[in-house]
Amino acid sequence: MFWGWWRAVKLTRRPWVHWLLLLIPHLILAAVWVEALAALTELAPLAGDDMVAREASTWHAKARASLNERYWIASAGRHAFGLGRSGDTNDALTVWPATAAAFGLLTPERADR
Repeated sequence: MFWGWWRAVKLTRRPWVHWLLLLIPHLILAAVWVEALAALTELAPLAGDDMVAREASTWHAKARASLNERYWIASAGRHAFGLGRSGDTNDALTVWPATAAAFGLLTPERADR
C-alpha cells in the first residue's frame, strides 16, 4: 500500500500536498493551536497588550479543556487521532496524540494511557 501511494506522490510532482494531508491530523492542529494560545498569553504582555493576554488565556483554558474532552475515547481509554465532520472520533491507534502530550496539554491521568 505504501509504495502505491508513493508512486502516486511522485507522479503528481507535488509531494508536499500529500504529506500535509497525511501528516497533519486534527489532534495535531488542535494541540499546536492550544500551545500557540499559551505562547500568546506570555508574549502579549511583553508587547504591552494585556487585553490580548487575558483573551488568549481565556481561550487557552477553553481550548485545552475541549481538546481533552472532544478527542477522548472513553471506551478505548485513549485520545483519538482526529474528529470527523459530524464530531465523531477517528479511533485509529496512532502516535499523533503524543504531540498534545509533549506539550503537556493532556490531563495527567489520561496522558499516561
